[in-house]
Amino acid sequence: TLPEAQVKAAFVIVDNDTDADRLGGSIVAINEAESLLTVLTDPYGDYWVDIKEAILLLLDIVDGKVTASEITSAGLLEGMPVDVYGRVDGSGCFAADVVLVAPVPVVPLNATQLVTGY
Repeated sequence: TLPEAQVKAAFVIVDNDTDADRLGGSIVAINEAESLLTVLTDPYGDYWVDIKEAILLLLDIVDGKVTASEITSAGLLEGMPVDVYGRVDGSGCFAADVVLVAPVPVVPLNATQLVTGY
């Protein structure tokens, strides 16, 4: 028999959607009425991100441990770094499935980057 496999990670996303894309950057505008974000990416400029159907997860560090809590668009602020997972729809808007948000740079010591930009 094989020993049990273990994964040690601060945060893991398992996605079987092979067509999904990732977009990373910072929120520069929020349109809550239409559930749209404008995300500034480097070097590609800004994208509209449709978050109507998305799960929004706020990542933070509490007592040295990474935490994730689901939030609504009311919890978003301009300047927050985000990683968006989804795909570009026919209108050129990025349709989000999952949005990872950090209130402050989230990089634990000796760890791999969690949210784009920090």
